Parts: sequence; structure tokens; C-alpha cells
Amino acid sequence: MLPTQLDFLDDIVVNKFNEQSALDFRNKVMKIAKFDPQRPITVYIDSYGGSLYALASMISVMNEVPNMFVTIAIGKAMSCGAMLLAAGDYRFADKHSRLLIHEIKAGTNGDVNDIENDTRNIIELNEYWMGYLAKCCKISGGYKTIKQMIRNQDGRDMHLTPEQAKKFGLIDYIGSPVISPITMYQIENTNQEDPIQQEPIVADDSINTEEMLAVFQEASEPPKAKKKAKKKAKKKVTKKKTK
Repeated sequence: MLPTQLDFLDDIVVNKFNEQSALDFRNKVMKIAKFDPQRPITVYIDSYGGSLYALASMISVMNEVPNMFVTIAIGKAMSCGAMLLAAGDYRFADKHSRLLIHEIKAGTNGDVNDIENDTRNIIELNEYWMGYLAKCCKISGGYKTIKQMIRNQDGRDMHLTPEQAKKFGLIDYIGSPVISPITMYQIENTNQEDPIQQEPIVADDSINTEEMLAVFQEASEPPKAKKKAKKKAKKKVTKKKTK
């Protein structure tokens, strides 16, 4: 029963942007956040894009929960897909993927008044979402700057390789993330009148036995020796993680 009950903890994959996909996205995110509000939520994007309102719904859900979001482009992240990718806290693109951004595309019909009202709304939406994208990409100048950058390309679609997307600010890293949980242990005294003054011990799979022993030995060493041991252990961990 347990694997079935935890199926909702699987990574989220977004292929379409419509009402149903937005609803599915919301349900999955809310279940994961309720189960563990500290668990990073991974969102794989492989999409040509779709409805802007579906995108708006997904981003709203991302802002509702405390969890961090790791967005990854695989294959393609175009239009709304690129926008959702940019909205992540940690943003990746596989080296084989391709990304595309452009201004809002929409159509209208009806009488003159309908067309005027629709056109005004489209212009406002375009300015808002292009400004949002500029903020996610940390592009100074906001809407006007990113609009000019797209129009300098060819005026319509801006196709980006992962390298170009990173330079643009759309992603942070090229590749795929590996997310590893860290277990923490708290040691307490049953005698509340004599509490243990110690920070939680972190058991990280990336730390080997020798490094963990250094952490435990630190608790019994004098203050000066403790600082040196802590600095040495931290240096070893950092060096190993950067390999």
C-alpha cells in the first residue's frame, strides 16, 4: 500500500498548458506540499506552450506553497513552457533541449468595440508577462528591454540553446539536478534541568565516516580546537561536493 500512497511524490511533468493540465499541476503540488512543505518540488517541462491563463494558474500555485521549485527543461520549453521554467527557484536545461520565448500571440474578432477592447487587454497582458519574464531573468529595464531584445532577434520568436538561455538569465544551470535528502539528529537529555547545549547533527550521505568522526570529536574539544576542526571538516565537505 505504501508505494501507491506515495505516488503523488513523483516528479511533475508538464507537456501542455490548458485547464486540465493546470488543475492536475495544482493537485500534485498541493499534495506534495501538504505531505512535506520542505521537500523541493521538481517540475520537468517538455512543451510547445499553450494557454497563458493555464500558465498563470500554475505560477499562482507555486507562490502559494512554501516549497522550493526545481524546474528542468527536457526536449523543449517554448512559449509558456519557457515562462514556467523561468519561474523556478533553481532552473536547469538539459544540454540537448531548446528553448523559445516570444511576446504574447493572440487573436480577436467581433465588432470594432470588441476588437479595440480585446487589443487593449492583449497589450496589457503582454506588458505584464514580458515584465514578469524580465524580472525572472534579472534583466534591468523590465518589459521595454526584453521586448527590444526579442525584436532585435527577428521581431517574433527567440530560439535559445541552453548556453544562450543561461546567458540570457532564463536558466541557472545546464544539465539535470540530483536532489539528496539530509537527515538531522537531535540529542536531548531526559532531565530537563540539565539540557544539552548542542546544535542538531546533520547526517549527509556525501560526508564519509572520517569527516563525520571529526564532527563528533568537535563536541569534546576546547573552543579554539573546535573552530579549527569545524573549518577543516567544512573545507573537506565543500571540496568533495565541487568535484
